[in-house]
Amino acid sequence: MRKAKENDQWRGLNAPHKGRDSRIIQVGGHSLDISNKGTFFCGRNGSGKSQALREIKRQLESEAVLLDLHSLCHSTLDILRSRDDIAYMIEELSPAPIPRETKNDIERIVGREYDEILWYALELSPTEEGGPFSAALPALEESLVPYFLVTHKGHQYDSSSMGLGELAVHILYWSLLQVKDFPSLVCILDEPDAYLTPEASTALFSRLLALGRKEEHKWSLVFSSHSNEAIVRANDAQVLYVSKLDADGEFSITRSADSMLTGSSRFTVR
Repeated sequence: MRKAKENDQWRGLNAPHKGRDSRIIQVGGHSLDISNKGTFFCGRNGSGKSQALREIKRQLESEAVLLDLHSLCHSTLDILRSRDDIAYMIEELSPAPIPRETKNDIERIVGREYDEILWYALELSPTEEGGPFSAALPALEESLVPYFLVTHKGHQYDSSSMGLGELAVHILYWSLLQVKDFPSLVCILDEPDAYLTPEASTALFSRLLALGRKEEHKWSLVFSSHSNEAIVRANDAQVLYVSKLDADGEFSITRSADSMLTGSSRFTVR
């Protein structure tokens, strides 16, 4: 996907996919059209962004998946680093097929061309901590945990040796591949770009929006982010919401186009 096509993905986000009706839910005192192609939440740390995303998931139940990449990354690393038998486990498994487009997306975001990518799903005993993905991905077997083995410029390394940004991208795309057969899904992604550079963050959002637009998906994507570039683009597309937390711990959201953040004014939320 060329840069111009990446930029095109930000157009028309404030409307449902063709053939889908609007669906309004109440979140944080605001009417939110959850059927739009893309929706972004911003706000300072502790301002209620994650609460807003969890509330959307609570209302939509099985119609949505919620991926907290920070939690999934650390849970995955804790599990993998506690094992000493992974090399034996993957001898019994075949790697999952990875679509060429998925590999291209990962390489563009991570910023490296892999010689090889191998994805495995490790089936861990139900008595062990093997289910961090089960709550997020109802289509997934409870005990499965992804394990990644990649080769770059002749050097092979695995999930445990990846930086958090690289690991998060692999976990995200592996997770979305598990729900590829669920059209019209609402995919809620809590700060998927948290460990990425600004350039990688922009590439991530553009390619996820393109993935959601596919005819076989027609996913509605809901993000939270601190990325200034994403915030500005989402604001211009009129799909940006600002979250706030009051003294009693109750969160509220405001659409940026209804507030002082209208237009293309640049602002930063940290």
